[in-house]
Amino acid sequence: MAPPNQGWRAAPPACGGAGADCREDPIADLRRIGRIAEMGWAVRARSGVDPVNRNIMATSEQLRELYSRGIYAAGENGGLEEAERTLVVENLCARVDLPMNRVEVRTDEAGDTFELSVAKIAIKDLLMLRIYGDPEYGTEYVYDAADVSRARRNEEIATHRGLVGVIEHPFSGREITVRDLLCELLDEVRPLADGLGQAETIEPLVEMSRGGENPAAQIRRWFSDRLGSGARTLYGHPVIPRELLREWYEQRQVVVANEVRRIVTDRTVGGGDRAHIAGLIRNLERMAEHQPAMPVRITEATAPIVLSGVDDRTAEVLALAAELVRIPSVTNCPNERIDEVNTCASFVAGLLHDCGCSVRLFDRGRYPAVMAGFPGDVDAPITLCGHFDVVEPEPDDSQFIPRVDGDYLWGRGAADMKTVVASYLVWMRRRVKAAPPYPPFNLLVVGNEENGEGQPWGTPHVLAELERETGWRPTRKLEDTLADVLEDWRARLAADREA
Repeated sequence: MAPPNQGWRAAPPACGGAGADCREDPIADLRRIGRIAEMGWAVRARSGVDPVNRNIMATSEQLRELYSRGIYAAGENGGLEEAERTLVVENLCARVDLPMNRVEVRTDEAGDTFELSVAKIAIKDLLMLRIYGDPEYGTEYVYDAADVSRARRNEEIATHRGLVGVIEHPFSGREITVRDLLCELLDEVRPLADGLGQAETIEPLVEMSRGGENPAAQIRRWFSDRLGSGARTLYGHPVIPRELLREWYEQRQVVVANEVRRIVTDRTVGGGDRAHIAGLIRNLERMAEHQPAMPVRITEATAPIVLSGVDDRTAEVLALAAELVRIPSVTNCPNERIDEVNTCASFVAGLLHDCGCSVRLFDRGRYPAVMAGFPGDVDAPITLCGHFDVVEPEPDDSQFIPRVDGDYLWGRGAADMKTVVASYLVWMRRRVKAAPPYPPFNLLVVGNEENGEGQPWGTPHVLAELERETGWRPTRKLEDTLADVLEDWRARLAADREA
């Protein structure tokens, strides 16, 4: 969402095309509706004559069948058409017994502050709750051709006139200013905001509804103050010099950079969703390392691990272990952080891929896994195993801030077993740089060891999948000694040199 400079539109219901009989080919229509939803159209079942509602009734038995046998049963594979069919049905499964609503607010995106961005997200969520609380609210907007045309006209007016623009009310069609519509929407959600402790969050919008400028108006005023009676086009519009645009851009860049740093350093930002924000922050940090020209860089967001008296290899392992510790990949508790577990898997897979290893990321289950091998030699006889998930922190998330104290790296998962995983990664990265022949090892790290690896993709599931696909499995037995394995490798190495 963005500052209310264009027309606001709350659009709860929508249905298929006129005259469509969804019962003739339910799956085809589900696929069509799924694609429409992906393009941004609203889908909501709200009455017995709604084609989407008929669709759901027609496919209820298919949905029950999918739920009973599981959509992603281990070891099952189908064609692309079957995969698409399954995904489309799955996307609607969670909506079958719920009203299907969407709140759509069309505005421009110019110059938001952090507080305003949060306020816009909050009012969208509050409007959604308002609609769920009263299914009749907003039903005047049926998303037909007339409603869509009205919305487009509103957007055009608001683009040029901002909050003072006179538009057609999205529900009734009566004339109303954009600012008055904002007031009306805020009145609708104010009781919810008070009850949920969100009144302060939406305050930037309340101020705007009482006469305050939106960011688009602030930008216009900024340029107007500096242009004065400068040059104008044939149509009377001011000509903005390139230097002035650059000045505004540079000021805006500073504002955004400061707000990004605030998000990074203030661990209260995000509340219960802080773990999701942390994953985005880490991705931005890694992007900044590879893209020095990024306009906003946050590489200073995390304090570097200061090391002394250690060799380069040890320093490399500890620095990488610290990066892994910062990812709160928590499992085996009621508050598992599955998004972070997947972030950690992607981090490991990306690092191995970037250094030239052959990598496979198993991510079609709840818990991911990463399988990697040296270039051209993935099917090695020996598999090094490990895990990157950790147990819940105690007492709090401060355990995900790594620190070195004396001879020890402290942090959740430093011992069990992210430092070991970092050692594997550094070793493989250095061996790839040393060129072939490579040692007879590959690597498997999983994201659910703390849970016992009972679900995909634990070690047994990965090995079973690979054996089913290619016939490969580790060939060395437990009774094989490491000396025997290394002796075999040395023999291979000597044979390659002679050849």
